[in-house]
Amino acid sequence: MLFKKWFHSKGKVFHRILWMNSIIMLVFMLILFLVVWNYYNDVVAQRELDKNTRTLERIETYFNHKQDYVRSVFNGLHQADKVEIIEGISYFVNHTYTEYYEYKLNKYKQNPSSIPNDFEQYVYDSFIEETDVVAVTITGTENEANQYTDAFHYYDWSKIQKGEAQSFTVVKGIRNPGTLIPLAEAKVYYNFDGIQHFVETSNERNEHIYIYDRDKNVIFSNGNALLDEILPVSSETGLETLSDHDYYVNRLFDERTGLLIVGVIPSDGLVAFTFVHFTIIIVTFTLCMFAIIVTYLTMRKYAKRIDMIVQSMEHVQRGNLKVQIPDDSQEDELTTISNSFNKMLTDLNHYINIVYVSEIKQKEAKMKALQSQINPHFLYNTLETIRMKAIAEGSKTTSQMIMYLGKMFRYSLHGKDVVRVEDELAHVHHYLNLFQIRYHNTLQVEEIVSDKLKVYKMLKFTIQPIIENYLIHGIRKTETSNVLQIKFEEKDERLVIVIKDNGKGIRPDRLQQIRDMLSGANGMGDSLGMQNVHERIQLMYGESYGLHVDSVLDQGTTVSIFMPVQQELIQLTKGS
Repeated sequence: MLFKKWFHSKGKVFHRILWMNSIIMLVFMLILFLVVWNYYNDVVAQRELDKNTRTLERIETYFNHKQDYVRSVFNGLHQADKVEIIEGISYFVNHTYTEYYEYKLNKYKQNPSSIPNDFEQYVYDSFIEETDVVAVTITGTENEANQYTDAFHYYDWSKIQKGEAQSFTVVKGIRNPGTLIPLAEAKVYYNFDGIQHFVETSNERNEHIYIYDRDKNVIFSNGNALLDEILPVSSETGLETLSDHDYYVNRLFDERTGLLIVGVIPSDGLVAFTFVHFTIIIVTFTLCMFAIIVTYLTMRKYAKRIDMIVQSMEHVQRGNLKVQIPDDSQEDELTTISNSFNKMLTDLNHYINIVYVSEIKQKEAKMKALQSQINPHFLYNTLETIRMKAIAEGSKTTSQMIMYLGKMFRYSLHGKDVVRVEDELAHVHHYLNLFQIRYHNTLQVEEIVSDKLKVYKMLKFTIQPIIENYLIHGIRKTETSNVLQIKFEEKDERLVIVIKDNGKGIRPDRLQQIRDMLSGANGMGDSLGMQNVHERIQLMYGESYGLHVDSVLDQGTTVSIFMPVQQELIQLTKGS
C-alpha cells in the first residue's frame, strides 16, 4: 500500500519514470542472461560433440588403415618374386594336407636357404608386428574344407570361434596372377584393443562408443547394453531421449567397411556450473546495477532542471521579473523551454522599460546633447578670437596653426559619420600642415587619388588617426628622408586606402600583438586610434572590412583600409 502511494504520489514523475526504466532494464537483462546462458551451454555441448566426433574419426581411420594394410599384404602376392608363394597357396587349396606337406618338404629341399619361402611364413612375417591381429585364415574358393589358420592369440581366437567375443574381420580374395581365377579367400581377425585404447584416452565425460556392422549387430560396446537395441533406429546426430534419459548422440557411418560408429554422451553433468557461468551471473548483475544507477543519475539531473524551471516560474508569480534560468550546455527540450522562458522575461522587461523609462531617458539625452553642442562651439569661437588677435599682433605662424586647428575642430563638429573622400583628405592636409609648421622639411607626402574616387563616400576620421600613429611612433624626426604615401584605389567593389611610410617599422612580436588586437583577441592601449578606426569600420560595414597592417623593422609600415565603394556606402548611410 505504501509503495502504491509512493508510485502514484503527486509530483513523483521522476520516481515513476525511474521505476519503469528499472523494470525494463531488469527484464531486458534477464532475457539477455538467459540467451547468453543457453548459448554458452550449446557451445559447451557442441565442443564435446566435436571432441567425440574426432574420436569417432580416429576409430574410422583405424579401421580403414587395417583394411588398407590387409589389401596391401595380399596384393603383394602378385609381384614376380612371390610366384612360389602363389603356387603354394594353389597347391594347398587343391590337395589334401598330406599331399601339401609332401609338396612343401620337396620345395624346402630344393631351396638352398634355410628360411622357408611359403605362404605360411609370408603370413606370419606380415602380421606378427600387428599386435591386435587375433588370427589369419586362408580358405579355398572351390574346396572350403581346405583351410589354413594362423592364430596369433590362441585364447582370443578360441573365444571368437565359440561366439563369446566379437572381432573386426577384413576379407581379401586371392587370385591366380596368370588366369585371375579366384584361388582362396583370406580373412584377418582383429580384436578391439586399439579401439578400447582410443576410448579410454578420450573418455573424459563417461562417453559410450558403439560399433555396428552392416546387419546392425553390435560388435563393440563400452556402454549400457540397453542402448544396443535402440541406437540403430535413427541415423541423425543430436539430443535424444534414451531409456528415460537425455543423451547427445553422434553417428559416423564408414562406407568402406559398412560400420556405423556411434558416440553417446550423457547430458547429465555435461554442462556443469563453471567459472564462466559464475562470470555470466556477476556480469549480468553488474550491468543491471550500472544501468539502474546511470538511469537514476540521468533522471535525477533532468529532475533538478525541471525543479529549477518550476521554481523560476514561482518567482515570476511572486513578481520577480529579473529571474533567469541558468544556461545549460545540453541541447534538448528542457533547454528550449528555459531559453524561451528567459527570452520571454527579457522581452517583458524590455517592453516595461520602453513604456516607463524611455521618456525619462530621452529627456536626459536631449539635455546632454544640447550641452555637448554648446561647449565645442564655444571653443571654436574662442580659437577664432585668438587667431584674429595673433594676426593683429603680426604672428603669422601662430595664426596659421590656429587656423588649421580651427578647421580641424570645425570638421569634427560636422554631424555626419560618412563624408566624401576629398573632405577626409582636406582634414588630413590640415593635420599635416600643423606638423610641417613644427618640423619644417622633415616629411614628404605623396597623394595618389583619382578625381573619380574623390567623390566616393567614406567613414569620417579614418585616415588621420593612422597618420598620427606614424608621426608619433614611426617617423625619424631628425632626418629629412621621411616619405608618407596615401593611395586610393578601387578593387573588387571595395575602396582600398593604402597608407605607406618608410619609417622605423614595427618589431615582429609587436606586429603580432597589433594584429591580435585588430582580430579582437586583446586590446592595446597605445594603439587606441588604430583599434578605434578598425572597430568603427566593422560596426558600420561588417566584419569583412577594416584594417590590415604589414611592417618590416627599419624599413617601414603599410596600413591598408578596406571599405565598400560609393553605391554600398550610400545605401548603408541612408539605413543608418
